[in-house]
Amino acid sequence: MANDRQAAHRRLSERRHADETFNIMMAGPRGVGKSTLLQTLCDSFSVLHIDALSEGGRQMYTGTDDADVDPFCIFDTLSGTTHIRRCHVRTIDPATKHVVRVELIDTPGIDTRDEVAASACVNELCGEIERRFRNTVDEEMSVRRSSVERTQHVHAV
Repeated sequence: MANDRQAAHRRLSERRHADETFNIMMAGPRGVGKSTLLQTLCDSFSVLHIDALSEGGRQMYTGTDDADVDPFCIFDTLSGTTHIRRCHVRTIDPATKHVVRVELIDTPGIDTRDEVAASACVNELCGEIERRFRNTVDEEMSVRRSSVERTQHVHAV
């Protein structure tokens, strides 16, 4: 019994001291500057380490790759986003010196002129948000939660 209590206390302590995590998804009409805003956010971090980069389900970079990713060119701000692009970054909060993990999610623009395409795009985005929320709830409801698992739900859209 005492060992179970100590193990539970240790897991709770690990969760309290885990890195802060935030997931930010940009969604909106085509051409309003979603990718530009995400790139500007990346450019504003005083310390930035890219952990992973994927587009349309295809892994483009992991933090263990030998190739470097230019932090000033994470999001293609000129040609338009055609697939959901995810970028996992780590930075340091200057005030607290704690590591903050951020997942930036760029989405294709919603074509407001084509109602069918716009509806399909919105449904895809809602499905992604719901899937991520369901995964977070499942993790929170599990008996043995991961002490280092990042939250997956979207904090801001």
